[in-house]
Amino acid sequence: MPAGEKRLDVLRKAEEILINDDMVIIPLYYYMNAHCIDTEIWGGWNENVMDVHPWKWIYRK
Repeated sequence: MPAGEKRLDVLRKAEEILINDDMVIIPLYYYMNAHCIDTEIWGGWNENVMDVHPWKWIYRK
């Protein structure tokens, strides 16, 4: 059995345990960004889910 198939079997077994035995998944890491922008001086900056801020919409107030 090639290593790739062996690895796939191990991952498949792990997935079965996770799904069938009601295991709980706890996220250990989440993304966080700190933006240093003064919204009193700059306009067009809006918080959004995707954290995308195109420069063409940012303007000086």
